[in-house]
Amino acid sequence: PWMIEFVAHPIDPLLLEVRDTIPSSARRWKESTVFLSVISSTVGRRDMNLLFEAFSAAFDAGDDVALVLKVPEDGGAGLGETFERAFRETSSMRASRLPPSIYVIADQLTREQIVRLHASVDAYISCERGNGWDLPAMDSLVLGVPIVNVGFGASTAFCSSGDTYTVEVSDRMVACDDTMFGAHFLYSGQFWPYVDPQRMAEQIRSVFDDKDEAARWGASASLRLRQKYSAEKVANEVLELVGGLTDVDVRSNAPASVTLHRADNAWNGGPTKILEQTGINGLQRFMNRLQRSMNQHQFKSPLDPGRALVLAK
Repeated sequence: PWMIEFVAHPIDPLLLEVRDTIPSSARRWKESTVFLSVISSTVGRRDMNLLFEAFSAAFDAGDDVALVLKVPEDGGAGLGETFERAFRETSSMRASRLPPSIYVIADQLTREQIVRLHASVDAYISCERGNGWDLPAMDSLVLGVPIVNVGFGASTAFCSSGDTYTVEVSDRMVACDDTMFGAHFLYSGQFWPYVDPQRMAEQIRSVFDDKDEAARWGASASLRLRQKYSAEKVANEVLELVGGLTDVDVRSNAPASVTLHRADNAWNGGPTKILEQTGINGLQRFMNRLQRSMNQHQFKSPLDPGRALVLAK
């Protein structure tokens, strides 16, 4: 049978460069506390109602706080409708209280600008429950920025209750956002666990009430991820997986092979093309080391085409 091994994305060295060059005292926002949330083109995977309701419940208009939303330049599938509905429903629930400031960034940013945006805020809020890896949340943690996250999905692989503000989910399952169904047929009929907005509001408020503790948690998570997800660590994990595979395709007696690619249909063409398209040099050392090992052993480390190694998105 086919088996898929998911391997973590190695840390982009650019994150470490930015982390070491931006003073901790640097500020870009007028508010004393600023939260960031990144909204991808698959809008429905981010529960905007949960985000707006929790953020509005956590603060009053008098609180010196802001929420920054980074959205796709083209608006993404269903983004406008999702925003309008979420704002409308949140306003109806809290008609007597105005929400804090919300900034929306729709410009196309370079990778470095995105990283610096993450580094400019006090905390990151992830409202995903259907993520492939939640790379924006991981980027924030590597930079030492604490995160508020939902305790469900792939991000639980790198989030720890000891240094992230995790919102535990309930046992009750609810239908996914209907915009997801239009985005891809695989979402049709899918469910995810219910998250209490008040619980998320409490975690968000905890960051605001004790920024010193939040900073300590961010620093702790950064150290943990830098140790666990370095290019060398991920390369060793892949090599260990490769070393355990057989060298014969039992279905055809053909020479065995291994496939390395991102868990994303847009990343076709192999590792070299991946590097050319993204400019993420964090993969360079990883791929070079893997290739050197394969060349050295001339594929004597058995490779089974019935198993694929996939770099998580």
